Amino acid sequence: MTAHPPTLRHREPAAAKAGAGRGSGWRSLIPSALIGSSLMRNGYALIANSGLSAVLGLAFWFLAARYCSQEAIGLGGAITATIVNLSNAAQLNFGNLLVRFVPTAGGRAGRLILFAYATSFIASVVVAVVFLLVVGAFMPKLDVLTESAGVILWFVATVAVWSVFALQDSALSGLRQSIWVPVSKTIYQLVKIAMLIPLALAGLGWEAIALSWTAPVLVFVVAVNLLIFKRLVPIAQAGTGHAQLIDRRAMARFFGWDYIGSVSMMVAWTATPLVVLNLVGAAESASFFVAWTIFTSLYYVGSSMGLSLLAEGASDAGRLRSLAADAAVMSVLPLLGLVVLMLVFAHPVMSVFGAAYATEGASILRVFTLASVVSAVLSIYLSIARTKGWMRSVAAAEFATLVIALGAGALWCAAKGRSAWRMPGCWRCWW
Repeated sequence: MTAHPPTLRHREPAAAKAGAGRGSGWRSLIPSALIGSSLMRNGYALIANSGLSAVLGLAFWFLAARYCSQEAIGLGGAITATIVNLSNAAQLNFGNLLVRFVPTAGGRAGRLILFAYATSFIASVVVAVVFLLVVGAFMPKLDVLTESAGVILWFVATVAVWSVFALQDSALSGLRQSIWVPVSKTIYQLVKIAMLIPLALAGLGWEAIALSWTAPVLVFVVAVNLLIFKRLVPIAQAGTGHAQLIDRRAMARFFGWDYIGSVSMMVAWTATPLVVLNLVGAAESASFFVAWTIFTSLYYVGSSMGLSLLAEGASDAGRLRSLAADAAVMSVLPLLGLVVLMLVFAHPVMSVFGAAYATEGASILRVFTLASVVSAVLSIYLSIARTKGWMRSVAAAEFATLVIALGAGALWCAAKGRSAWRMPGCWRCWW
C-alpha cells in the first residue's frame, strides 16, 4: 500500500468515516484525526495522563516542601527514583515489546501479557536483592534501606509490584485502550497526595514520601488487571477471531537491541538524580530533583504519542508515514506551548516550593524545557525505528541520551562545587 502524504486526514474504517462526516457546525472545526483516529485518541489519552501526572506531581512536591524537610525530600525522592530505576531495568524491555507485539498477537495477547508480568516480577526481586547487597559500597546515603528487615522487605516487594504497575500501562497501549491509563493514574496520584500529609504530620521523614508514593500501588495493580483480563483481552480476542502466529525471531531481535537502548534511556531519566544526590548531598539536590521531575513530565508528552504511534504502526504498517506525521505535529505543537510557559515562568514555578528552590532551580528548569522539544522529536523517531525494525539505531540513540543526561548532571554538580568552594565552613570540607 502506498503511504499517504503527511496530513491529519488518513483512512479510517467505515464507521469512523461516518462519524467524521456528521453535521457541520462545531465538529467541522475539529480535525477528523481527533474524532476518528485511534492514534490520536490513545495518544492524547497518554498525553492527558502525562499532563495530569505533572500537575498532581507538582501538588505532591508542593505539599512535601511545606511539610517535609529538604533532607527528607532529597532522600525520599532519591529512594523513589531508585525503585523506578531498578524496576525499569527488571522489566526487561517488556514495556515496548507489549506495545509492539500485543496488537498482532491476536488470541495470544493475554498469555503474552502474563508472561511479561511474571518474568519481570521475578527479575525485579533478584535485582532489588542484589542492589541492597551492594548499596552501602556504592551509594552510602541510601544505607537507610538496609536498616531493618521490614524496610528491606518493603523495598524488594515494592520494586517487584512496581514492575507490574508500569507494564499494565503498556498492556493497555498494546490493546489500544490507553484511555484507561489516565483514569487509573489520576486516581493513584490523588491517593498518593492524600496519604502524604498524615504521614508527614506523624513525624516521618523520607518514609512519608516513600510510603505515600508506593503504598497504593498494589490496589491499582489488582484493579487495572481485572479490567484487562476480564474485559479488554476478551474484546481484543473476539475482534481478531483467531490466534495469530507470533514471530519469535523478530521478537528476539527486538528484545535484544531495544533492551540495551531502553535500559540506557531509563537510567538516563532515573539515575541522574541519584548521581546528583551522591555528589552534592540530600538538601542541595532538592532543587535539581524538583526541576528534573518537571522536565520528565514534559518528556512524557512526546513519548506518550510515540507509544500510540508504535501500537498503531504495528497494526497498520502501510500508514506509518502519515501516522508519524500526525503524531509529530500533534505532540510537538502543544509541547512548544508548554515550553514557552516554562521559559517565562520558571522562577515563579520553582518559587512555589520555596525561595531556595527558585534561586538555583529556575535556570536548570529552563534548560530542561528546551531539551524536552528535542526529546519529543526523538520519541517519534524511535517509534518509527521500532516499527521498521531498525533496532541498532534505537540502541545507539538511547545510549547517547544516557551519556548526555549523566554528563549534564555531572556538569551541574561541578559548577555547584566551584561555587561551594568560595563559601566558608563545612562546604569547603565537603569538597
